[in-house]
Amino acid sequence: MQIGDRFPVDELGLSDGDGPIVVYFYPRAGTPGCTVEAQEFDRRYDDLGEAGVRLVGVSVDPADANATFAEECDLRFPLVSDTSGELTTRLGLMKRYGDYGEMAARVTVLVDENGVVEEIWRVDDDIPAHVEEVVERSTRPR
Repeated sequence: MQIGDRFPVDELGLSDGDGPIVVYFYPRAGTPGCTVEAQEFDRRYDDLGEAGVRLVGVSVDPADANATFAEECDLRFPLVSDTSGELTTRLGLMKRYGDYGEMAARVTVLVDENGVVEEIWRVDDDIPAHVEEVVERSTRPR
């Protein structure tokens, strides 16, 4: 996946044309880093919404694990389960985490209202700073 590619928005249960979408891929529901990331995105959810930007999280976790995670974190945005890993693999976002196996890499994608990838962030360490950068870039007037 590269900037300018079409993103398979429909595979997330969404449609293009309804405004930009921030899609963030995360390794595993309930882990410390993923919890911080989900909570930070939820904290900025209203800012995204006011700018007309939708938000969705994606992992290869089963739907029940994501539902529990969303409930525990009181998230206001959907989490999508790519249980087969097919979408994550096709986008080149599967990563091996040592003995933990393969999971989604921590990557965030900004998809424009036409379903085209506008920006890609690969997250290393500072998750809160990453979320701030994503929100700042995503809410800028187009």
